Amino acid sequence: MKKELFARMDKLIRRGIKLKALRPELADYYAYLLMGILRSIRLYNVDHNVEGFMPLDDVVRFFMEGAGA
Repeated sequence: MKKELFARMDKLIRRGIKLKALRPELADYYAYLLMGILRSIRLYNVDHNVEGFMPLDDVVRFFMEGAGA
């Protein structure tokens, strides 16, 4: 399942690079970085007894824009 998820993320990331929505410099890391964000959200939810999910739009925005103000 992990390989399939990474393959799908990689396909979307390559598309984002081609469309110039993502910078190519760290392309090999993007799927891993995104997976790390998703795992961190899961750990947060477990540690804080949070049910449900963080809105996907917020996750995408954080990945694309970072945590800057």
